[in-house]
Amino acid sequence: MGLVSLVAAAGCSKVDQDPPSLGAMYGFVLADLDGDGAPEVIGKPFPEQLVVVDGKTFARRVVSRDAGGRYAAVGKLVIVDGYNDKRSVMLVDPKSGAVAGRFSLSDKVEGYDIAGARVTVRAIDGASITIDANTRALAGQPVPKTPAPPPCARAEATCTEGEETTLASGRHKVTLVVKARGTREGTFVCKDASGRETGRALVDGEGRGLASWDLAGGRVFAILRNSGELVAYDATTCARAWSVKDLTRPEIGRDGLFHPESVSAARGRLWVTCAPARGNRGSRFAVLDPSTGAVVSWL
Repeated sequence: MGLVSLVAAAGCSKVDQDPPSLGAMYGFVLADLDGDGAPEVIGKPFPEQLVVVDGKTFARRVVSRDAGGRYAAVGKLVIVDGYNDKRSVMLVDPKSGAVAGRFSLSDKVEGYDIAGARVTVRAIDGASITIDANTRALAGQPVPKTPAPPPCARAEATCTEGEETTLASGRHKVTLVVKARGTREGTFVCKDASGRETGRALVDGEGRGLASWDLAGGRVFAILRNSGELVAYDATTCARAWSVKDLTRPEIGRDGLFHPESVSAARGRLWVTCAPARGNRGSRFAVLDPSTGAVVSWL
């Protein structure tokens, strides 16, 4: 009862020939989930919605409203990655929509390898898990990712080596580690003066990079490129201390909203370059209190 067919149905010219209950789909899979000889249609009419259409009656059931783009039939169940949590998969009962099992991954789903009632879920970083649809549990321990590729020259366009950058201030050291394979997520690793790890925090789970970061006064400050959020972490434990995103500068007739763009720590203050949230205005400079993130002054 495995995967039979995968068809890209968006913009399909045969919509009029399909049963009215099927409707437009981004793609669909055919599988006889109930064993009656007529394959059910598993598909997605909306980005986050997964439906199953009965192969005989064409009755349509919404079985999940949190479905990502990777789905397949496994035995009598359907496996699908999460729409909100893309680093997870769930087994779904196609009749009731009940979640029969949910499993975490080390990264986003790359694909499925199905053998009978077992499915191996491959993550894009090379790690994998195998799930038994009969027991609705893991079949053995997760398989870690393959070893990282050997070091490569920075001039190579295809270089995928993991990157590390370390800042030091007083007795603190913080290393930004960028994942080599899969999502190039960034992690802060906090260390003491001898280089012993004292804590770590995932700061850039989507791998979009940090716009700017600095270390001073026992804290590390980072601006996330994807959100423009300025976040402060304890330099010993890597625990998140505070964050700000929109800074308000008093302006007559304007909203005065600015987003942090770059940060530098010096003389007990944070010096932040800010870009306007709206309007055709130039950048501004704000001075922040490093202990709270409150604006001390605008320059």
